[in-house]
Amino acid sequence: MDVLEFVASLVSSVLSWPVVVGVVVLVYQESLKELISRVKTLEARGGKATFGDRLGDVENSTKDAVEDVDPLTEAEPSLAPQVPAEQGPGDAMAMLKTWAELEIALRELYVAAGLSSGGRGRPPAPTTMAKTLNEKGHVNDAFVTSVRELQELRNEVAHTRYEPSSGEVAAYIETATELTRASRYFAKRSADANN
Repeated sequence: MDVLEFVASLVSSVLSWPVVVGVVVLVYQESLKELISRVKTLEARGGKATFGDRLGDVENSTKDAVEDVDPLTEAEPSLAPQVPAEQGPGDAMAMLKTWAELEIALRELYVAAGLSSGGRGRPPAPTTMAKTLNEKGHVNDAFVTSVRELQELRNEVAHTRYEPSSGEVAAYIETATELTRASRYFAKRSADANN
C-alpha cells in the first residue's frame, strides 16, 4: 500500500460519514430548520407529549383551579373576557389575544389583592404573579399550574412555526377564558373584601 492508497482509505473510512453529514446539513440548512420547527411532538426521557396532550392537561388543571368560582359569574358580563370574534380555524392570533386578556386579568387580581408594586417598574411575569397569589392564599396550586402551562403553550405558538388546529385553538381559548373569568372573580372578591 502506497501513501496515496493509505490516505484514500483513511478518508473513506474515518472521515467519510462526518463529512457527508456536514455537507448535508450545510446544503439543507434552511429545510432542516423548517422541518425542526414543525415538530408537533415533544419527547424526553421515554415520555411523549403532543401540543394537544399538553393542552388536555391544562384543561384538567384549570377545572381544579376554578373550583371556587361562583357559577353565576358567567352571567356577569363585566367578568367575561373579551375573546376575539374573528377566531377562525387554526387562528393562532386568537390564542395570543386570549392570553393577553388573561395577563390583564391576572394583573387586575394582583392589584386587587394588594400585591402591586405601586406602579413602579415593570409588572411581574404572569407565572410570578400566579405564584405570589398562591403564596398569599388567593389562588390554588392548580391555578398556578394552569397559568404556567398556558404560557408555555402560548410561547410555543408565538415563537415557533407551530400552527395549532382549530380544535386546539378553541380548547386553548376556552381554557384561558375560564382562568380569565376566575381571575376577575377573585379580583372582585378581593376588592369587595377590602372595602
